[in-house]
Amino acid sequence: MNTSTGAGRRRAAGGIGFGRLYSTAISIAGTVILLWFTIPRMTTQLTGVEGSFTAVSCTPYESRRDSDSVMCGGTFTARDGSFSLARVSVDTTFDTPPTTPVATVVSGPDATEAVSAERRAWALPGATGLLCLAVAVWNVTSIARTVRASRRPSAVAVAPAAG
Repeated sequence: MNTSTGAGRRRAAGGIGFGRLYSTAISIAGTVILLWFTIPRMTTQLTGVEGSFTAVSCTPYESRRDSDSVMCGGTFTARDGSFSLARVSVDTTFDTPPTTPVATVVSGPDATEAVSAERRAWALPGATGLLCLAVAVWNVTSIARTVRASRRPSAVAVAPAAG
């Protein structure tokens, strides 16, 4: 059964409208995408091996910003000298090709990608992912309450018989 919302829109009985389902789906997708990219990088930053990245080759990368950037590949040397990686890429872009070693972190001696040593680099995407998660939880909880409320029998007032 559908009921009118007054503005010409229709919504399903029980208050679960398309907008609520759509925002829930978008927030779940945002959570998955942002956390999928953020968690491995943050884990590497917290538990990885610190060292320096030296650029060997860089290629232009067009970003959404006004200026173009470069993505680079090169070598990595652990700070403690325990190992070196002859071929590694960096998960970030640079405004210009770096001419000096850059502080990075790798997951270990078998890594193929280095992440920025800057701890705040993935804080914003991670926080946005958690915000999307909070919106998804809020929406799912709201939908569950609405569905439960619509399934409860409503109390019908019966007028006492005259007489």
